[in-house]
Amino acid sequence: MISYESIHILTIMNLTMLIFLCASYIISLGVLLQTPDHAHSSKRFWIKLFTCIHPLLILWVGFLNQSYLNIDFTLLGALSFALLGDIALGLKHRYAVAMPLGIISFSLTHVTLCILLYDQAWFIWTILIVVGVWLILFRTLSKHLVFGSYTTLIMIYSFLILMMFGLATTSFIQMFDIHHFILWLGALSFLMSDILLAQKYFAKATNPWINVAYLLLYHLALGLFTLSAFV
Repeated sequence: MISYESIHILTIMNLTMLIFLCASYIISLGVLLQTPDHAHSSKRFWIKLFTCIHPLLILWVGFLNQSYLNIDFTLLGALSFALLGDIALGLKHRYAVAMPLGIISFSLTHVTLCILLYDQAWFIWTILIVVGVWLILFRTLSKHLVFGSYTTLIMIYSFLILMMFGLATTSFIQMFDIHHFILWLGALSFLMSDILLAQKYFAKATNPWINVAYLLLYHLALGLFTLSAFV
């Protein structure tokens, strides 16, 4: 049998690791924000990868420490797909297939988040509202953004992220607790981040604040989704 002292030592070690990972996440994000976004920057790609892997590491250390009782592997799946999406988009200037793979990976992120947030009670009403908003929003964005060969993928992706946000909203309204509020904030941050990112990719916007704002909102979303597992 494992002694009480051994369990206590393991708990302290895991909590220390959690604190270290949280600090490392903040520092690496700061470095990423200050690294120039050159098209073929290998340095930025590795900094981005190191930054984006932190939410998954934090979840796994929390799981080993049993800091939360009900680990939802759907959340782990969502963050794993998001990491794959980050890797793919980081390689978009080197490989033509990387961009569509990135969009597909993030689409799977939102599918898994929809599964996490699914609630049968208001599901039909959520779909109806989301479809209406999606049709209006996509038509509006299409007037200002040029999606080109990615139009179909972007149409699917935009519906999925709106659906994810819609489910996060209805689940928060129904449950009205801190856990679902954090999930809702994460969903809102993800949605706002992608709206800004669309300006960068498909409107060719060069405003430096867009690069900073979308990254901050995206990692705020990842951080909030990770935090929700501990609350």
